[in-house]
Amino acid sequence: MEPDAEQRALLSSAVVEFIDRFLDARVDARMSSPPPDRELIASLLSPPPGAGGALGPLLARLDAAIDTGFDTASGGFLSYIPTGGLFASALGSFLATATNRYTPATPRIALLPSTARETERSQS
Repeated sequence: MEPDAEQRALLSSAVVEFIDRFLDARVDARMSSPPPDRELIASLLSPPPGAGGALGPLLARLDAAIDTGFDTASGGFLSYIPTGGLFASALGSFLATATNRYTPATPRIALLPSTARETERSQS
């Protein structure tokens, strides 16, 4: 069953706040982090619970998981060709997923993420 408008607003708000904190932290983030410990790996590989639960604990697990590995969005990542457009690409993917449109059937929709990135660049 799909959440109603109020539930969608609460879930969306929590996710956007999480993303905002994550993106704001990229400026000072380490370029690479140590590998995850065995306990984190085991928790991520464990099967999902049989019933739904609160979003907060799931976001906490995600936060722990994304704090490992190589961070190309960090301010310390000194590549020859810098990365960018992370947020615009995420919004494009969110729109595509939420509207449930498959790009082979609608090729023009496939151009939205790149159009969003170009719009974001031209406004900054």
